[in-house]
Amino acid sequence: MKNNTILANEVIKSLILYYDYIPRARLSSLSFFSRFLLHFILFFLFGLVMPEISFNHFYSLKHDERRTFIVGGYHKGLQDEILGWVSKIHPIYAMILCLASQPLERDALIDRICYFLDMPIQLANSIIDMFLLSSEPFTTILDGHVSAFPTRLLVLEFENHCTPVDYSVKDFSYKFVDAKTERCLKSPLGLVYMVNNTCCTRCCYCYADCDTKCKNMSLQTIDRILSDARNLKIGNVALSGGDFFTRNDWVDVPAILNLHGYTPRLISTKKP
Repeated sequence: MKNNTILANEVIKSLILYYDYIPRARLSSLSFFSRFLLHFILFFLFGLVMPEISFNHFYSLKHDERRTFIVGGYHKGLQDEILGWVSKIHPIYAMILCLASQPLERDALIDRICYFLDMPIQLANSIIDMFLLSSEPFTTILDGHVSAFPTRLLVLEFENHCTPVDYSVKDFSYKFVDAKTERCLKSPLGLVYMVNNTCCTRCCYCYADCDTKCKNMSLQTIDRILSDARNLKIGNVALSGGDFFTRNDWVDVPAILNLHGYTPRLISTKKP
């Protein structure tokens, strides 16, 4: 049974890779159903276990005291992920996604949702389908609060190519919900790091004060700040200046960003 399961998963991976090479214009919303249909076919033909489902860790859940943000990454996702996505969601949805932070078979995930949230099985099934099969961003209204969601919040386990984060349901249990305040309550969504203020062009419209000499932040300090940023679930980092490439050790800065899971959203430069 174990060998058959491994073989089936490899077959499914190959078929999914085939789908991913087809031009996007030829893939409609049926692409998600087609993938899922493959699993059902193999399940009934070979008596295999169903594939596991998990939260798509291209996105992250950001706890913000009285509400939750979904924050998308700035690196290229596997397929339909939305770069730089930011939206607020009701904590009930955040807790459901938390329960899927590690891969689980669908029935096991439904059992967890029903147990933790005292939710009917039919409703849990419909929510999983909503997150798993939606081919377009969508919104819902719960308790008068609007929640907005990107595509592919739940994915099949082997479609998840990002480092998993194990979320705690308790972090997203709030006494009351504040979905109206726009400013973040706990930490910012993004970080702008002004690498230096030196530049060789001196454009008349630029805000940078090139005449004031500033000491560049050490690589060790950059590493510590980015570690704190990741722990605070800050979603993106932009590198500003000055001209980024006038820093002698500029090549080490993106390497540190990548080490902490960031891809620079912006790099300030006038160099061709």
